[in-house]
Amino acid sequence: MEYSLKSAVAELKKQKETGINYIYAKTYNYVYLRAKSILKREADIQQLMCEVYLKMLDSCGEIEVENLYSWLGKCVYRLGCSHYRKKKAREADVLELEEDELAKRKIDHPEEIAEVIAKSLEQLPDLHQAMFYAFYYDYMDIEMIANLMGCTEGVILNCLNYTRKYMIKALEEYQEEHQIQISFSVEAVCMSLRKWSVDHCLGMTAAQSVYTEICKRANLKPAPIYLEGKEFAGVNNTVIYHKVDDLTFIQEQIEAYGKRKGISKKVLGILVVGLVAAFLVIGGIALAVSSFVGAGKDAKKETQDPIKTEKENQDKDKDPDKNKNNKGDAGEVKAEAEYIFPDSDKRALTRQEVEAHSKEELRLARNEIFARHGMIFSGDLAEYFGSKSWYKPTISIEAFYEQIELGQIEEANVELLKEVEATK
Repeated sequence: MEYSLKSAVAELKKQKETGINYIYAKTYNYVYLRAKSILKREADIQQLMCEVYLKMLDSCGEIEVENLYSWLGKCVYRLGCSHYRKKKAREADVLELEEDELAKRKIDHPEEIAEVIAKSLEQLPDLHQAMFYAFYYDYMDIEMIANLMGCTEGVILNCLNYTRKYMIKALEEYQEEHQIQISFSVEAVCMSLRKWSVDHCLGMTAAQSVYTEICKRANLKPAPIYLEGKEFAGVNNTVIYHKVDDLTFIQEQIEAYGKRKGISKKVLGILVVGLVAAFLVIGGIALAVSSFVGAGKDAKKETQDPIKTEKENQDKDKDPDKNKNNKGDAGEVKAEAEYIFPDSDKRALTRQEVEAHSKEELRLARNEIFARHGMIFSGDLAEYFGSKSWYKPTISIEAFYEQIELGQIEEANVELLKEVEATK
């Protein structure tokens, strides 16, 4: 009888090593790549692989040929994420994607895009990488990802939005550095993830080591992994090649989640006009009050006793300590002059004031927000911020995105600066 997955599954249910061996040989890279999307350390990844296959042995009654790969994939995400809970999880209302990012089009510089996305994947914090992989590679819907990873749909939406922005930023920086036109699109991401999967498959030696550990823990005698001919760990099922029609799934997710709690463009336009009008009115009142108070102060100065004023000035010359506050104010003014937007960490910037700056100034202002938290830069940014008295470089870019969480005002300002910068 010709050996097949069907006969291997039958032997798996009898706890026979030959059945487990055949299934493992067909699926170990399928499991490995998903484990790698969750965990960073190779030892942790291989440990998770062991747990998945031991769980498969314990739950062999649930396994059939038709559901083998999907069962293993869900098991990896479920077990992996249960080991790695987020310490703090913000939620979003909608999935953010622009129409042109969904358009089916010729992808320029696919190799460069794949390289940037591969590097970005390794730097993503917490479970963002796993959620990104499940959505864009396995085409899992958001509800299923949330159930498997033990969190809410809002957390998944937030992570996917964060990851998209992170990828866009990385692509923009690469484009600026290498002077080539590359951009974020759903199709480019899907294709890049498939290239990443081929490049990161587990080698035979490591795969055999993991299998030996599985058999040891299951009290089975391990044999060499069974591979047919030149087959590479069931690569036909491990690496699922992207087809343009697959964008239909993500389009459906946009329709399902992109409109939740959304505001129509008409209503949004009315709100924006109302807010602008309110700011103008408040600004006019503030200006009038400021002018009135200033006029009062000038009148008071003119009516001061000249003899008393002269005496006060003489006293200040005799006692320099009285001028300390003035010197402190000067120091604060100097420090503020070293920023493009001194309070962009505390105050929401307006589009009008942002548009008044050049493209290069906006780039510096955007990175100024990261610099406040001590992000370590390279190139011209390192030189620019190194000249500022307030800048204290303490944390790498990779560690920054894992450990530092910007405030909502800072995040909104980064997005506004990036948006206006792109139009310059």
